[in-house]
Amino acid sequence: MDKAESMWHQACIPDSWWEFAFAHATHIYNHTLVARLQWCTPDEMLKGELPNIDHLHVFGCGAFVYLPAMARVNKMAPKSELMTYVGVAPGNERNFLFMRCESKCGFGSEQ
Repeated sequence: MDKAESMWHQACIPDSWWEFAFAHATHIYNHTLVARLQWCTPDEMLKGELPNIDHLHVFGCGAFVYLPAMARVNKMAPKSELMTYVGVAPGNERNFLFMRCESKCGFGSEQ
């Protein structure tokens, strides 16, 4: 819980997103070496091979996410939108989870 709480506070995300911080902290823990497991990862103990950590990103970082044509308002609408990274999809480390910013941030915002 301490790791999740520190990630949540560092990312400055809304209170309602705490469960994503907890899930991401658990995912990180499962891919981290542990002394009581003779410096193996929990994931390695289950699967018998070293886990791949190429997919890991900083929790709460901004990323421009591609919007498919059907999700855009018109042809001139931006092809990507600034969103917040909140972890990997359960069961598939190749799919990332993003949340839209609460305030319109990035290009195309009106102030």
